[in-house]
Amino acid sequence: AATANEKEISIVWSTATELNNRGFDLERKLDADWQKVAFVEGKGTTTQQSDYSYSDKFSYASFQGTVQYRLKQMDFNGTITYSNVISVEVDFTPKEYTLYQNYPNPFNPSTTIKFALPFDSNVRIAVYNLLGEQVDVIFEQVKEVGYHNVSWNASGLASGVYFYTIEAKSLDGLKNFSSVKKMMLVK
Repeated sequence: AATANEKEISIVWSTATELNNRGFDLERKLDADWQKVAFVEGKGTTTQQSDYSYSDKFSYASFQGTVQYRLKQMDFNGTITYSNVISVEVDFTPKEYTLYQNYPNPFNPSTTIKFALPFDSNVRIAVYNLLGEQVDVIFEQVKEVGYHNVSWNASGLASGVYFYTIEAKSLDGLKNFSSVKKMMLVK
């Protein structure tokens, strides 16, 4: 079974008994291809029920639609068996505008700034010094709904505290967002 919450999908399965079970490759299909997500070790040989679980975390990933999972069970002798496919509907698109703290912070000379958009939006990210003077415009363009990040290289600036701002306006003009965060450049 698979259930989704805000940013992860919990997958659980059980075996009634196991014979020569090396383990399970948990595979996920988002679009066209199956991809291995994790390997979960089996119990070898047992006559008791075994319960397994895995949390597939979708941190900073935007996805909306059907996610499919299957298990590739492998024995120690190389025999492979696939489980039935299970599907879960998810909506991991952001629900609100967010500007995240840059990472790393403090940084030298580059850092990454992440942000979330619940709507397709015109986005502008700028950097200011302590005097309030604009020192750089990192990003200025239309971005689609989802989680995004931009890298910024401050090698041409002096060590110190800087502020970065985001101004986002939905394409329909009905939603506006602005936020400010502090970061430190240490050379």
